[in-house]
Amino acid sequence: MVVGCLAADWGNMATTTEQRERFEGLVRKAEKLIAKSPREYRLRVGALALLGYLFIFGLLALLLGLIAAMIALVITTKAGVFIALFTNKLFFVLPVLIWFLAKGLWVRFEPPAGWPIHKEDAPGLFQELDKIRKQLALPRIHEVLITPDCDACIAQTPRLGIFGWHRNTLGLGFELLLFLTPGEMRAVIAHEAAHLSRNHSRFNGWIYRVRMSWHQIMESFDNANDFAARMLAKFFDWYVPYFDAMSFALARTNEYEADAIAAEIVPRMVVGSALKKSAVAGTLIEEDYWRPLLGISNYQPEPPKDLYSGLLRYRATANFSKPRVETILRNALLLETGHQDTHPALKDRLSALDIGYSVNFPGGIDAATIWLGESLGEIAAQFDSQALEQHADGWREFFTESQNEQLLLLQLTRRSITALSSAELWQRAWLTEKFRDANAALTLYQCYHEREPDDREADLAIGRILIERGDDAGLKNLERATEHFPVALPACEIAYGFLAGQGRHREAHDWRLRGEKFIDLHKEAAAERSDIDLRDEFLPAYLDLELEERLRAELQSDPDVTEAWLAQKRLSTAPEFPLYIIVIQHKRWFSGQEVTRRLADQLQLPGEGLVIDFSGEDRELAKKIRRSAVRLV
Repeated sequence: MVVGCLAADWGNMATTTEQRERFEGLVRKAEKLIAKSPREYRLRVGALALLGYLFIFGLLALLLGLIAAMIALVITTKAGVFIALFTNKLFFVLPVLIWFLAKGLWVRFEPPAGWPIHKEDAPGLFQELDKIRKQLALPRIHEVLITPDCDACIAQTPRLGIFGWHRNTLGLGFELLLFLTPGEMRAVIAHEAAHLSRNHSRFNGWIYRVRMSWHQIMESFDNANDFAARMLAKFFDWYVPYFDAMSFALARTNEYEADAIAAEIVPRMVVGSALKKSAVAGTLIEEDYWRPLLGISNYQPEPPKDLYSGLLRYRATANFSKPRVETILRNALLLETGHQDTHPALKDRLSALDIGYSVNFPGGIDAATIWLGESLGEIAAQFDSQALEQHADGWREFFTESQNEQLLLLQLTRRSITALSSAELWQRAWLTEKFRDANAALTLYQCYHEREPDDREADLAIGRILIERGDDAGLKNLERATEHFPVALPACEIAYGFLAGQGRHREAHDWRLRGEKFIDLHKEAAAERSDIDLRDEFLPAYLDLELEERLRAELQSDPDVTEAWLAQKRLSTAPEFPLYIIVIQHKRWFSGQEVTRRLADQLQLPGEGLVIDFSGEDRELAKKIRRSAVRLV
């Protein structure tokens, strides 16, 4: 489970770094406590888990108690009529509040998506599931799904929201089934099932489910609009990250325990093989199958009709060279166990099982062939159909855009570099990288950078390509790229990923701190641009002459617009990227919102923009903006 601690609202801790450091501090404290006194740690985590339920049901009890007390006062007190008159608003408000609270608790959890498979379709698979259920004393698994990915999971979907009554769904990745043997898949299923096992640490399993539930509930409340949900969101935005941190050590222990449980019913070497082959298969499928396949959208107007059926051919015919497999595994083993994910790093999981690092890949007949048999082709065809339905329109649009870009590249390539303007040279470099060769593009980016040494986007492009080649020199370009706000965060992410992947964790940490500062700046910039009010200061906005004339012509030709003004908000964060405001006067007295919405979607500005109705409810704000604005119409 990935921990969403960076999005948490913990009091006045405004910075991303402070939030992360507090989270990691709590995790380290929990890790020390579980090592020193496991019983005390479990008592604390259990009490913290109960606190969430206590808060919710305590709040409900309090509201119901208030209603009951007021009813009793009205009935039993001589001054009941006066009390009733005094509290008549509360009689109305409290039941509404209870309704919204109960509605918020009845959170809908979306079940996993995939193709349902039944016993008659895959008798071998269900025989294995029956064995694992008996060995681990599992609750009923209500549904088995084949999912179109390289993963596996057991999901519990509560049918009564926070009140439970779970529906258990086992999801098995189509790609994973193609590369793991039946024994290895049995190990994967046993690991996932161990989280629900009644034979091993019911308390750990309960905390595991509570962690998952609170995350989903917090997300549901954060996305809701009614008053009660927003009120509860304040509590959960504090509580869930705190509970996450304190239960993190237990969740990680759960992962090691689940591996150990799998090793009780499957040979330990098979469990290790499943872990290593899962890491290798995901990378191979992405790099050797999906990436080249999606690349043909540049040249083929219609998507292939066998996106997933093609995976069967890839598995049967691909040549998986030993050096390539070993390189992918070696890179996976470089990753360190951190606090971003409760799953330990691969090398630590293998070490806990006392397993070596060699791998036989792919090795043996795959589980998909053995378990699914004739159903395998039908499942692949279903995924083909779904993918075609979901992505066909996007594929065609991408193809059309790609053809135009390739034509432009051909035109630019026919001219000498010295004959190209700086803008044309940049286009040629970018299109060369997209359609031809990154090394050729690097030369063009460097030529552009000689002309435009202050363009930090060029530094990002050069740094990115050098880093992809494993060249440390790219770090200097990324360093310079951080001087330009829009590309600073991507530069930090590229540098961090490169250094962490090489095991240079001290340098990676420095880039991480720098990136977190830019995350905070992006949040500040987004918040400052999210709204305007009378307290803001506005300035006249002067656009490029050609752009201003085009905007003016577009507004003048609009039959609903009678007058229009252009201004910008004074910004403190990244002021070089303006927030434009267009104030309009229009003819439609009863549908002003429709006009402003249409114009906001239609008008092209060199940055973010808002459209305000001079005759609408923001009239006073529009008046203030207009005093500082440039008249367009």
